[in-house]
Formats: sequence, structure tokens, C-alpha cells
Amino acid sequence: MSTHPQLGEAYELYLLGALDGPEGSEGAAQRELLRAHLSAGCAECSSGLKRAHAVVAAIALAAPEAVPGSGVKRELLAQLAPARNSRFRFAFAAAWTLVLGLAVSSAWLWHRSAGLEEQTASLETQRNQTQVALRQAEREAAHLRAVTEIIGRTDTRALAVKSTGAAPPFGQAFVSRERGVVLIAGNLTPAGADHTYELWILPKTGAPVAAGTFQTDSSGSVVHAYTGTITADVAGVAVTLEPGKGGSAPKGPIVMVAKFANGA
Repeated sequence: MSTHPQLGEAYELYLLGALDGPEGSEGAAQRELLRAHLSAGCAECSSGLKRAHAVVAAIALAAPEAVPGSGVKRELLAQLAPARNSRFRFAFAAAWTLVLGLAVSSAWLWHRSAGLEEQTASLETQRNQTQVALRQAEREAAHLRAVTEIIGRTDTRALAVKSTGAAPPFGQAFVSRERGVVLIAGNLTPAGADHTYELWILPKTGAPVAAGTFQTDSSGSVVHAYTGTITADVAGVAVTLEPGKGGSAPKGPIVMVAKFANGA
């Protein structure tokens, strides 16, 4: 026996959507009551809803088969045609807008990429120039340290370097047995691309010892440093003009020379 006589045929009406009346109506009240029972897990309402499903299905199967007339198809297609054409025009416009947007974006990206490549090349050039300048500064700093260290030592002896030519260069040499030799000279004729100046340490006995090659600046001045321990007794120093890049033994003419009275 049903414990919900107020629902009655509400199950079938609920499935058919016939209980969607306005708020406060009897149908709306039955609908809300049935939903509350189903939410609470009411077994009787669940069973009644299953039976209603079977009844509604049987009603649908019992209906006679109907064949629509030929005019129905034409009317349906006529009604769908404007919407279909409208959708096609919208889709075409959207696709064309997308293509234009992609073209503009591609052009912007290409322009941006070209600009970034130019910036990268410029930065790379600046970086290379900076590295070259730093290496040059490091060489000049090392050269200056060597010059200062040799000249400032207590065992360093100074020599007035004299020219052997008609237009005399002038200069001074600083010799340290522990650290090396510094030559400061001026009024030298630039050696040129196929020659170089070379400094020689003149021992009291034996062959001259090569102490480095150098080029002057445009005014004919130079500050040249040779670092290293001098093992032999030094009688003096000399400067020659050597072909090519110089060598281990002098071949060119002597340009400047200076000798100690008693050796160093």
C-alpha cells in the first residue's frame, strides 16, 4: 500500500514534464515533494519512478507510425537555409580575419627578429672590441709594472745610451741582474714593416744575449722592458735594427750602445 497517496500519478506526469507549473500550483507542489523524496533516498518513490518509466515507454511504442508529407521537408529546408547561409558567412569572415591576423603577426615577428639579429651583431662587435681593449690594457699594465719594478730596485744601474748614427737618438737603460733591463729612448727612426729593433745584453765575455724586439711610436719613442734574471756579468747594452722579426744573434747595424765602466 502506498504511503504517498498525494503523489498518485505524479511519477508519470513528472517524467512527461507536466509538473512544471508556476510556483504555488498543485503541480509545482507535487514536483517539489517528489524531488525531496528522491533526494532523501525514498525507496517507494524510486520504485514508482521506475514503473513510470515503463509506462511512458509503452505509451510511446503504442503510438501509430506517422509519415510526414512532402511539404514538411521543403518547409524545414527553407527555414534552415538562412541560418545555414548566415553561419557560412560568419565562418568565412572569421577565417579571413584569422588569416589576416596571422599575416600581420608573422610580419611583425619577422621585423622584430631582424631587429634582434642586428642588435645581437652590434653587441657581439662591442664585446669583441671591449675584449681587445682589455687585453691591450692588461699588456700595458704588465709592461708598466715591469718597468717600474726594474727601475725602482736598489741594484739597478743606469746607463746613458748613445747613438752610433748622424741623427742621434737618445735614451737611458736601467739594468738589474735580478729583474732585467728597461730601455727608454727617443728620436729613433721608425723601423718599418720589414724590420724591427732588438735590444741586446752585452756580457763581459761571450755572445750578446737577445733581450726582446720592439717598435717605436710615430714620434720615434719607446719604453721597452725585458724581464728575467741576468746570469752573466753585464758589460753594457746595445740596440740593433734587425731584418724581419729579429733573431737570437744580431745581424743588423748597431743603432745605440752603452757600456759600464766596470760591468754590472
